[in-house]
Amino acid sequence: MAGLPLAAGWAVLGKTPGAAGDYRILRSDRTTFTPREYLAILSRFSPGTPRPPSARPTPDALPWVSTGYAARTGRPGVLGLAVREWTRDLDAAGRPIATTTFACVPFAMLAGHPVTYTDLYRAIRAADIPSRPDGATLELRLPPLDPEALEAEIDRAGLDLVVDTTALLLKSPVAVLGAPPVTTEQHVSQRLAFLDAVTSLLPYGQRARLTVSTWAQADAEHRIRLAVTARTRPGDEAVRWGESREWGEVREPTERYRALLWELVDGPAETAALIDHLAFHGRPHGVDLKHALSVLAPIHREAELGPLAISRPPESSGGSLGDLRALLAGPPGAPEAVEYALGALRATAPAAAELRPELWNALVWLCRYGPELGAASFRRWIDVLSRWIPLTAPDHRNGRMVGMLTVLLYLDGGRPPTPLGRLLAKDGRSEISTGVVEGYAAVCQAAESAEWPNRIIQALSDQLRDAGHPPTRIALMEASSMVGILTAVEAPSGVDVPTLARILTTLDAGRV
Repeated sequence: MAGLPLAAGWAVLGKTPGAAGDYRILRSDRTTFTPREYLAILSRFSPGTPRPPSARPTPDALPWVSTGYAARTGRPGVLGLAVREWTRDLDAAGRPIATTTFACVPFAMLAGHPVTYTDLYRAIRAADIPSRPDGATLELRLPPLDPEALEAEIDRAGLDLVVDTTALLLKSPVAVLGAPPVTTEQHVSQRLAFLDAVTSLLPYGQRARLTVSTWAQADAEHRIRLAVTARTRPGDEAVRWGESREWGEVREPTERYRALLWELVDGPAETAALIDHLAFHGRPHGVDLKHALSVLAPIHREAELGPLAISRPPESSGGSLGDLRALLAGPPGAPEAVEYALGALRATAPAAAELRPELWNALVWLCRYGPELGAASFRRWIDVLSRWIPLTAPDHRNGRMVGMLTVLLYLDGGRPPTPLGRLLAKDGRSEISTGVVEGYAAVCQAAESAEWPNRIIQALSDQLRDAGHPPTRIALMEASSMVGILTAVEAPSGVDVPTLARILTTLDAGRV
């Protein structure tokens, strides 16, 4: 599976065939947690005891997929996913044995690289954890959360039902009733996709303390907040699979959240855009209505910055500014360090003047070390910078950052997206073009080959064919400054300076 490689902890809970004792941890990585700690985690978030397997399909049939979390002294807490399923073995009393496979990753890593429960489940399945020897390490490859795919899941489940469930979840545990029997793996995946759809309309950081399950026994004293189940327990809210519920006037805060969700999705804004913005709020947090309202309320339509914009910065996603500054002080280290630093960058408050240097340093660092990150990681950094820089400098006080970011976008082969593209189309050409010059110079000075500088040149050549692309014209108006810089730096041999000079001269002459 393609995606970000993450070191994960793991454990297998079960019994050996013919054993007379209780369930225990059979094997684990023994590094993330001890076997005793793994047993405590799995016991704390157990969805109940399954009934013996039946010959006919039932709604409570295994496998069950559930989540749990745990803190670690001096280290980031983890989010884990457990898969319980039957084996073909029997214990000493002749009862069938079930195993629970559990894997967990630091939530700070997921906050910087949001993923779905479904993709975590698939990665665990692909890793074949039950066959691993005791003490073995585990690496999971997790693709990034896809807002458009989640929007499709919401449509399949029914927007009414998903919005209702999300709002109720902020008030109390929610029981999902009336789900069809489990006959195939597909039914488990459908339930998991529904849980993903519901939680995608919450700030991502609330998953750090949110427990969900594809099934929970109604007679068990479990801690699952959102579960498919047979009946409600005292204090539960209920929704029915495939059905929406009736709501009265908007009076309670929960209803206000529901109404605000509808206001954002029932209009020109795409649901995917809302999911994407909520995924950016990755600071670990409990399931809390006030927090959710504080995150959702500032997201608004604003023509200047596109259909949806965040009017205040996100909260911390796990990494610290110390992590960011340490990374930016030299070449990239381990992938984990890069992702922690990215989490800190996501948490940087763009409007705070004292933090603007961190964004500038990140730009310079990417110009120097971007090729060492790999395409996927480089693109994640660009995505974060493309969001924060327009909010940092809407009046071009930091136009140099915009210019340098334009260079990085060319390296990635893309165009400046909204809201950056609209920001570039404004005035402030001098500062922006200065940033382009500085960014290109940084790339040339750091590049070991002509590949990256020439990639910019090729991107410019391609985009010149589009006369309606103002950022290309505006950001590179000072041709003489650019050519002067290029002759002064020690660029690698093979850089196509004549072609670049010809492009810039064309731009400077106003013929584009």
